[in-house]
Formats: sequence, structure tokens, C-alpha cells
Amino acid sequence: MSVATVVTGAAVVVGLLLCGGGARADEVQPVEPAPPPTTQPGSAAPPPAPIACDRAVSQVHAALRQRAHLDGHLLAQVARLGCERFELDAWDAVALAHLDEFARARVLLQPWRTTAHAAHAGLLDAWTFWLERDGDAFTRAAAQLPEPERLRLVALASPSTTSIVLALGHQTTRRDAALTALARREDARERRPWLAGLLSVLVPGAGQLYAGSLESGAVAFVLNALAIGATIELARRELYVTAALAGTVGSMFYVGNIGSAVDLARRRNELAQAPWNDLLGQALLPEAFP
Repeated sequence: MSVATVVTGAAVVVGLLLCGGGARADEVQPVEPAPPPTTQPGSAAPPPAPIACDRAVSQVHAALRQRAHLDGHLLAQVARLGCERFELDAWDAVALAHLDEFARARVLLQPWRTTAHAAHAGLLDAWTFWLERDGDAFTRAAAQLPEPERLRLVALASPSTTSIVLALGHQTTRRDAALTALARREDARERRPWLAGLLSVLVPGAGQLYAGSLESGAVAFVLNALAIGATIELARRELYVTAALAGTVGSMFYVGNIGSAVDLARRRNELAQAPWNDLLGQALLPEAFP
């Protein structure tokens, strides 16, 4: 073995020793344990941040503006687990009322009737009775409200130029919006129910055609024609008892045809007036029409 080889091997060994053992033990920093949690077991959780509650209220309000009433109700239920806000209960009550859950809506509002939100809660409570078409309960609930809220409810239940001016006379923007919606609402009444009924008296099915339903008109005409034809044929064959029964059934078809025509005309008007009813509600009662 040559001297150069020995020297090279010694240099490699010395280098390995320096690389592997050059770090001193006192230079290695120990890992500090994580501090224990500040919340002790059994202690109350910190209150929710106001920003989070505000965001939850905004989400419920946005859902109601899109007529997603079930979504709004579910969002309010989830948010209520961490937030106790009147706005959440109020919008949730509005969602429930639009879902025909009137009693549940009033239960949500009841605890707030003795707080600073009493007027708002009472307004929504009376509005649920109006939406439920319970006139007596609506009148009693509205009578307990302060005059500004009561006048707005009266204008919503029986809209007219006079009632709107009385309710919103000092609020020019909302008053003008309500008067415009009222005028457009009246113009949207395209069908007269009394005329639909009269047409069906003269010709079964004609009132349904006037109301815009070709299928209902055809069915009413065919049923009445068959009943009348069967009655005449049975009477011609001197089957008077059977003819009387057929005539009774035919008269029921005839009366039902008149009622159907009137109902179709009313529903046609309600569909045409729905957008303007919403605008009227937003102007008169923004607490219930977001």
C-alpha cells in the first residue's frame, strides 16, 4: 500500500468524524410542549362574535328575498344555536308564516312581546292572522298596536289611496311606491269573475275559456252536454226515474261549471296581481316583505 493511499484514507476518516460529531449536545434546543387550553372542562363557551350573527341574519334575509322560505327557516334554526337575536326570530317567523306555519310563527314572536321589540313583534303577530285569513283575530291583534303600525296593517288589508296616505303620508318615497303598486295592481285584473260566471250560465265552459283555461272549458262543455243528452234520451224512452237521476247529476255539473269559471277568473287575477301585491307589501310592511 502506498503512502499516498494511507494519507488519503486518514483524511477521509478525520472528515467523517468532524461532520458527524461536530455538533455539541448543548446546542440542541428541546421542543417546548403546547400550552394547555384556557377553557376549563365544564366552563361556558365564549359568546359568538357579533359579526358572525350579523352574517347569519343577512343570509336568512337574502333567502327570504329570493322567496326561498324553507331555506330561510332552516338557516335561522342553525344560526339560533349560536345566536340569540330578535332579527333571527323575526325573519324566521316571516318564513314560517309564508310556509303556512302560522302558530309556530307566533310562538317565536311571543317572548319578544315584552321587550324593546314589542311593536315589531306585535306587528308580525297581527300580520300572521291576516295571512291566515282570520279576520276576527287580526282585528283584535291590530287594535293592540301603536297607531303607526295599525294604520299600515289596515292599509295592507284594505288597500286604497286614502288608507295608504294615512299610513305613509309623511314617508314620501314609500307612499309613492305603494300608490304606484296599487294602481298597477288594479290594472292587472284582466278577468271579471262575475262575467266568467255569467258566460258559464249561458254556455257551459264559456266562462272557463274567458278565464284562460281551454282544458277546463272543454271538460265542462263535454260533461254538461253528455248529462243533458242522457237526460233527454232517457226521458224520450219513458225511463223517467233514470232520467231524473241523470238530470240531477247534470244539474250538479252545471252548477259546478259556474263555480269553476268564477274561481278560475279569480285565480287568474291573483297570479297577475302577485308582483304588485309584493311591491305593495314591501312599501307598507317591509318587516314582513323583505
